[in-house]
Amino acid sequence: MDAIHELQAEICRTLSHPARIAILHLLSEEPHDVGRLAVRLGISQPNASQHLAVMRSAGLVESERDGRGAIYRLTDPGVI
Repeated sequence: MDAIHELQAEICRTLSHPARIAILHLLSEEPHDVGRLAVRLGISQPNASQHLAVMRSAGLVESERDGRGAIYRLTDPGVI
């Protein structure tokens, strides 16, 4: 199998949860911290963190430390 196909399949697996797609749409508007994402999506902060970790490992989002927390943004706005 071609490497690009494997990469695309991994991204599709990563986006298979509706909350992750919603997170991407929120991050396309502006960077957010985990707490604000959780509130806007109506999910727990630990759950939002887990979704962000999956998307970070797939290279879809990146984070920047902000005191004790982190601010998340899209690695490429073209993902939307």
